[in-house]
Amino acid sequence: MAAATSSRKPASPAKYQVLEHQEHVLTRPGMYLGSTDTVEQDGYFVTTDDDDAGLRLAPETVSHVPAVACMLNELLCNAADNKQRELEDGVPAAKAVTKDVHLTLGEDGSVCVRNNGPTVPLTPLGKPPFEDVPTPAVVFGMLLSGTNFDDSEERTTGGCNGLGSKLTNIFSTKFEVKICDGSGKEGTFTWTRNMSEKPQDVPVRLRKGGKRSFTQVTFWPDLDRFGLDALPPGFRAVARRRLLDLAACAQLRVHLVVVRLRRLDQRLGGVELVGLARRRRG
Repeated sequence: MAAATSSRKPASPAKYQVLEHQEHVLTRPGMYLGSTDTVEQDGYFVTTDDDDAGLRLAPETVSHVPAVACMLNELLCNAADNKQRELEDGVPAAKAVTKDVHLTLGEDGSVCVRNNGPTVPLTPLGKPPFEDVPTPAVVFGMLLSGTNFDDSEERTTGGCNGLGSKLTNIFSTKFEVKICDGSGKEGTFTWTRNMSEKPQDVPVRLRKGGKRSFTQVTFWPDLDRFGLDALPPGFRAVARRRLLDLAACAQLRVHLVVVRLRRLDQRLGGVELVGLARRRRG
């Protein structure tokens, strides 16, 4: 019997592609961030009770985009890891500098996460071929960079692949990192167009009275890539739940500020998880 033969012609070499890593992230976002479609999610989300100013979890169905929620979660995980690293260094929990996480949802569609505590150094990385590149420009703007590649160390933080906040950067039209290192030095680093336009010659300046140390990351999601005109209504509910989880797991005070129509629309401030109690700050 004659061997079966295929009539299919070999594929043309022109059909094969080799993508740069950043291009692959944009082409296959589901592999890195999850679904880019708007979904209806059932779950327990944070609600407020105006009668006793308390917080409670209640069943609800919210509309949101999982990939956008993941963009936020990458930054919140960084804040939690910041405190965990202090504990690993032997700092007692009561004396850890990382105590507060502020999340601000801006009227312009921006999302801002700010945490106090130790920061990424503002000095150059000092390793070839990036000897003169400021460390924050590497850590927040170059894929496969970070401190979590030593598998001989016990890992108690969230990151391990060197992606994290860079994914948030790539799926943003603008991504801004402001760092004050506690010694009076301050630097701001800005990327645009899905991390394709990188910060150039960022001046690190002295800041009067800048003895506080904090990291503030603001991003503007590239809504077109998610088929959106604005963040879905359920995004705020997801953000509040993420903050409550953060307070529970990392014992951090969390704050949510929503700015709309050039006024302070809602403030969920000074949340300390003790049961489900909320403390308002005047």
